[in-house]
Amino acid sequence: MQPCLTWAPKLAQGAEAAAIARKELALSGMQRPLYPGEPGEDAVEVFRFGDFVGWIVEG
Repeated sequence: MQPCLTWAPKLAQGAEAAAIARKELALSGMQRPLYPGEPGEDAVEVFRFGDFVGWIVEG
């Protein structure tokens, strides 16, 4: 099995492939893309890995 880019660091840290797959399936449909400006002006970008971005939004 050739792991995708997001799986490689998780596998390298000892995570089990089945656990990674379960989590990805659980998040399926929960994560959605945002358009620029959609998070609001109070949003702070705290993480970026490729197209994946983590934001903190206080409201």
